Amino acid sequence: MMKNKLYLLQKWVFGFLYVLLILTIIGCATSDVAKKDSQNEKSLDPYDFDVYYNMGLSFATSGNYRSAIENFNKALQINPNSAKAYYNRGLAYYAIDSVINGHSDFDTVLQIEPNNAEAYYNRGCGYDRIYGGHEKAFYDYNSAIRINPNYFDAYMKRGESYQVYGKNYDKAIADYSEALRINPNSASAYNSRGSLYRIKGDVDKAIVDFTLALNIDPNNFDSYNYRGIAYEKKRDFDKAISDFSAALRIDPNNMWINVVYLNRGEAYFEKGDYQKAIADYNTILRNNPNQTEVKKKLEVAKQRQLQQTWQ
Repeated sequence: MMKNKLYLLQKWVFGFLYVLLILTIIGCATSDVAKKDSQNEKSLDPYDFDVYYNMGLSFATSGNYRSAIENFNKALQINPNSAKAYYNRGLAYYAIDSVINGHSDFDTVLQIEPNNAEAYYNRGCGYDRIYGGHEKAFYDYNSAIRINPNYFDAYMKRGESYQVYGKNYDKAIADYSEALRINPNSASAYNSRGSLYRIKGDVDKAIVDFTLALNIDPNNFDSYNYRGIAYEKKRDFDKAISDFSAALRIDPNNMWINVVYLNRGEAYFEKGDYQKAIADYNTILRNNPNQTEVKKKLEVAKQRQLQQTWQ
């Protein structure tokens, strides 16, 4: 009887110690979790500007602009005088086509940092997206260049303003030339300047610029198309057709593909190769059956081909 009582007492003691051990283990684990939670809370400190600002940058880089804006908002609640937070939020607003909000942020950047060339440039780009905003855009590009005389993008955009709105081709060419001084490896700058040389009738200079663009970027769709147009103006139809064909081969899904087919079709027509001109006009009409002018050109080409047959 005594042995049984002793056995039961030992069993109870061992059971109690086992439960105590389990509770200790659970307590340690809970303590570790609590420490980790505390660390996480510290990393997401609601008063830490850098946390929200960097998260905003991360979201913006991944293309999640609305989440980026939310985090820049929180960063600005902590530090309402941060030019870089306003600047990057402005870019995020532009990315979701909220141009007015973007303008407001770049206005604030310039109040904080009056000599911020990038803010002037980006605000100018925003004005360019608004009907009638090109004069304000032009002012901002001027300001960006005044602050930073080696601002490649600002020269390109101001040159575009001279070209499109002012029709001042000489000043536009001067700006594109300044852009090329800063970055002599820009195919787009050579294309822009070459296009103006062609419009002004200086076809040889245009061809030089388009060729330089192709030396930099041998697969440049625009350069081949533009140079083809220049060759066509010189009535060098074989070189023109070769360039148009290269553009079509490089990017058969380009949004301007029908324009290139039309250019090549007209070169074939001027060369007297009416069959190939007809083929290009038909390709355009398959892509867009409502091209009235192309239909007229097609009929003329068919008539010329018939006349050619009877000669």
